[in-house]
Amino acid sequence: MITIGRFFAALVLSVLCITAASAQTASSWLPSFSRDQHVYVAPAVSNSLRTQFLSNQFKADLDSAARSQNLNVYVIVTQNGGDLSDTGNSSGPVLVRKLWDNWTSTSNFASHRAVVILMTGNGDGKLISVGVRAGETLNNLGIVRDTMNADNGPVRPVLRVYLDTTPQVVPTKIVENISAIVAAKAGSTVTSTPVKTYEAPSIEPSSAPTQAAPSDDSSAGQVLLLIALFGI
Repeated sequence: MITIGRFFAALVLSVLCITAASAQTASSWLPSFSRDQHVYVAPAVSNSLRTQFLSNQFKADLDSAARSQNLNVYVIVTQNGGDLSDTGNSSGPVLVRKLWDNWTSTSNFASHRAVVILMTGNGDGKLISVGVRAGETLNNLGIVRDTMNADNGPVRPVLRVYLDTTPQVVPTKIVENISAIVAAKAGSTVTSTPVKTYEAPSIEPSSAPTQAAPSDDSSAGQVLLLIALFGI
């Protein structure tokens, strides 16, 4: 009986080790594009984050911010996988680039006025990196890398204030700030409540270097800019 008990204990331990190893080597989850879906949450994401990002309130707030300047906004909440050489602050930009390339090459994804916000973490229930990418129409209106990466631009202040404590607020705040820039460039008025886009919070900015790199969208025949932002 003791021998049999030890055998089953060893068997269970082996299964657990194999399962853990498989989880570590699995690729980061990235969804296929669906025209009517604007929020995507990976199956492995914690229940807490899933509830926050799939709530009716989150979807309503995001939709309101997007409609302000007729933006096509998509939010992806995922988890870093074994396919990433760096699972730190650069993981969000790397994954949003890969997702953008997948969507523009294999689907009817309309990229011109699109804003894709990808948020990712390491499986501990905390999101640590954010990648943001915008289409060519928005690039032409001033939504470019330097603007997005500025300490008091539309993204970094949002990450500093909200990413650690209320990550579900991050996408809507980023979209509101981008809409404010679009409205100013177009000479129109933002229909949603204005946000303090260019007042840097008192929290000291991170010293981590910013990584962002444009890539060609060969299937659309247009140059699209990668705007990569990550958690501070």
